[in-house]
Amino acid sequence: MSDPVPSPAEKAAERALALLATPSRLAAVVRDRRNAALIDLFRSDDQRLSEQQISIMQRMMRRVIASIEDDLRARLVGDPSVAAEEELAASLASDRVPIAMPILEQSGLLRDTEFVAALLRRSDSFLLQARLGEIDIPVETTTLSDLVDRADSELAEAAMALLIAESRSNDRFGDPVLAVADLPVAVGTRLYWLIAAALREYGVRHHSPQMAAFDAAVETAGENAIEQHRDEEPVETAAMRVAQLLDRGGQLDDSVLSEAMVNCRLALYAAMLAMRADISFEAAWSMALCGDAGSHALVLRAAGAGAGIAHALIDAVGRASIPVMDHDIEAVGAIGDYESLSSADAKAALYPWRFDRGYRRAIDAVAGVSGGAGQ
Repeated sequence: MSDPVPSPAEKAAERALALLATPSRLAAVVRDRRNAALIDLFRSDDQRLSEQQISIMQRMMRRVIASIEDDLRARLVGDPSVAAEEELAASLASDRVPIAMPILEQSGLLRDTEFVAALLRRSDSFLLQARLGEIDIPVETTTLSDLVDRADSELAEAAMALLIAESRSNDRFGDPVLAVADLPVAVGTRLYWLIAAALREYGVRHHSPQMAAFDAAVETAGENAIEQHRDEEPVETAAMRVAQLLDRGGQLDDSVLSEAMVNCRLALYAAMLAMRADISFEAAWSMALCGDAGSHALVLRAAGAGAGIAHALIDAVGRASIPVMDHDIEAVGAIGDYESLSSADAKAALYPWRFDRGYRRAIDAVAGVSGGAGQ
């Protein structure tokens, strides 16, 4: 049974209470704008996101939140205890109005560094792939599909799993997507619980359900959804598995590395570099695909790539990432460095990138706070 409809006087009182909260709400808005202005004012041009990047990241963020919300709402509607609350069930079943996103935006709880990092990497990947597709990369390649056709079933299955994971990266219109499966596990788990809590808040605020039963339903929905998504393989895991199998079969050579770049399969390219340079996928991605010619040269040298292949790959990523004038200056220096650096020295220089991910992030965090060098 739903609560009685408030009288006009009660509604007026509620509006008056809301009005009393205006100064604190305004103070929060002013504080947030001031903090944003402070960050933007002192951010250098090469660190500032473009309007296109911001737009892409915002769209992807809304889509991944909506995807998780839709999943949880469908699970809740199917719960008998929620179905018994007819008005609540009807609200959850309606897809016309998003529930979680407004609550989470207002709370600021989506300002998750790891979540934003995942959005940024997918945005960078999409833009880099689009630009690389317009660049002719003068390298010899081996068609990976030919290797797979001649390989054992394990490599064929891994290659198919990677194709499936890569297919999640864009929707049917070609727009970039960040799938829940491709989020770091900890980030995906946090988002599921945040959105579950937002749905709970909505239910309590607007429908006053039987709380014990409703909490149990929300918790069960969250647990089941999280468990299901843990079974899905992220694209970086699928790419690393292919790279490992190619390496095991003695097929992880420069021509396969080049083919991944020519076909804009950036996750596979990073995975191959990670395998050959003995570093993590995350480190290989950051060094090879961030647009810094020097770091790209270093990881290619550590991977033992031939000079001709390395020059072509450094040039291609540089042209696709940054203005041509800046790229030319950086690329010339990087190519010169490549010629004078041994593969062993390059591998030795990458030792901090082989640390445990948690330890490495802690080093970077402490360096950022203390003004230290990090690595």
